[in-house]
Amino acid sequence: MGLPFHIMYAFTGLVFNLVIVYQISYAVLLYQGDQERLLQAAGFNEPHIEESGNALPMSGLNALVEKAKADIGNQPFRRIVIEHFGDTSAVAIFQNRSVDHFSTQAEVHYRFSDQSQTYITHDNYDNAVRSGLQVIASLHFGDFAGYGLRIAFFLFGIATCYIIITGNLMWVEKRAKQRNYSQRGLNFVRRLTVGGFIGVVLATSVGFLAARLLSADLPERAQYLEQLVYFTWILSVIFAQVMKKSGVAASVLLYLSGSCFIATLVADWTLVGIEISQLVMLGHVDILIVEALLITLGVTAIITARYVRKQSRKDSAPTQEISLQKQAVLNQ
Repeated sequence: MGLPFHIMYAFTGLVFNLVIVYQISYAVLLYQGDQERLLQAAGFNEPHIEESGNALPMSGLNALVEKAKADIGNQPFRRIVIEHFGDTSAVAIFQNRSVDHFSTQAEVHYRFSDQSQTYITHDNYDNAVRSGLQVIASLHFGDFAGYGLRIAFFLFGIATCYIIITGNLMWVEKRAKQRNYSQRGLNFVRRLTVGGFIGVVLATSVGFLAARLLSADLPERAQYLEQLVYFTWILSVIFAQVMKKSGVAASVLLYLSGSCFIATLVADWTLVGIEISQLVMLGHVDILIVEALLITLGVTAIITARYVRKQSRKDSAPTQEISLQKQAVLNQ
């Protein structure tokens, strides 16, 4: 039933990887190493204004919102970003998506200092390459249509990850039954599977929690969050390699993941609970869906951790019994 989705998911993911590979070859062969020319040809030509270092009060955002609605259409904004907040070079970026066309994005930039327009596009940056990537990204991430389809994408995405993990574990088990194999190599692959896959879950949960706890005024906040996610994932891989029993390592990582998901939910209602209630009263129930997903992920991770730990104990019991029998024979 999910096969068409898995094929589409694999294809779109492959396209992203090929883009990275071809970007390097194009930059070297066609543009003689000129990365700027390559990005311009690919449609990444939005103007970038450097930070001046001079303070500026952030006022007039409501006027810019109305101006953006008039310039790119009165559609719900998909994203609003303020670059260089509090600086004279601050820029407000508004993005929306057409409800009449699939994955057609419009974007406009304004300077806060004089409310002048610095960039506008009504059709995916007016570039065929970037427009195609936008369509591929929408198919891969499912950021279109309503919540019903998005939840379906989410569940099928988890199923795809499950297929990848089970396929990897099946290869390990098949390899272990062969005569000529390295036990050390198989242990490395098994532990790498545990740390690599479950480490992504832990890194994601840590990123969610850090996004709630780190102050919005913290300089380079986005970079800190990104580095924390990668650092957590690397630590998970190392931890899985250090632990002798993969089942124990998996249960520990899952316990930590579930705890972080639940802690994120607690942080939401502790730090901004009043604001969440006000948004719900105004009809913005989207946040409740996010909170429900957090508690679901947290509980699922903890239940899975308990199951994995029990299975690990059952699997280790026969091994311990055999070791005791061998020791008894040697003592005789």
